[in-house]
Order: sequence, then structure tokens, then C-alpha cells
Amino acid sequence: MPTVLAILAEGFEEIEAITPIDLLRRAGVKVTLATLSDGKHVTGRSGLTMHAETSIAAIPAHVYDCVFLPGGPGVKHLRASQQVLEILHTQNAAGRMMECPDWRNEFNRTPGRMGCIGRSI
Repeated sequence: MPTVLAILAEGFEEIEAITPIDLLRRAGVKVTLATLSDGKHVTGRSGLTMHAETSIAAIPAHVYDCVFLPGGPGVKHLRASQQVLEILHTQNAAGRMMECPDWRNEFNRTPGRMGCIGRSI
């Protein structure tokens, strides 16, 4: 079963998070929802609070098939997190996918791999 790690920070864009997570789970993908904070609750830009399974501090060292970082105002917290950057570098080194809508292409794109791609910041 494919695995995806979705990391949410305070101020995440709800529609960029909930829709892909829902569609992936409906397709049989194991999506682990993690917060950037120590708690299991995180609130999006429009006030919707989500309950995650874990925090990134509690995630065991593991390479996922894909790491997903929804955009929105909270992306500044993701960029500032050393833990997130380490996860992304591990994914990149392993040749795994990363979907980061609000990040510049900070990782090399390879055919067959998305890399961190997206709009602009």
C-alpha cells in the first residue's frame, strides 16, 4: 500500500489539505496526518481545526512514498522547521515524491518524480 505523510502547520489552506487527503484515502493510500506542533490539533486559515494522528516529532525515521505539504499562510512555519527540511532532504535523497504547492522548486526534479513544485513564494 502506498504511503503519504501529510504535514499540517497552523494556517494551512484547508481545501489544499482536505481534498487531496480525502481522495488519497479513498484510493487506498495510507495517509499519515501529522502536525508541525507537539499537539494533535491544527487550525487552518479559515478556522477549521483538524485532528491528526501524530506530530512530526513523534514520527519514526521512515521514507514515505510521498510527503505532502499543503500550502497557505502556514507554509512559513513549515519552511522554518528543521524537522521538515530534514524529512524533505531524506525524501529527495531516496528519490521519493514530494508535493509542496507553495514551495519554490528547491529540489532537483527528476523524470517520474514531482519534487517540490508549485506556484510561488
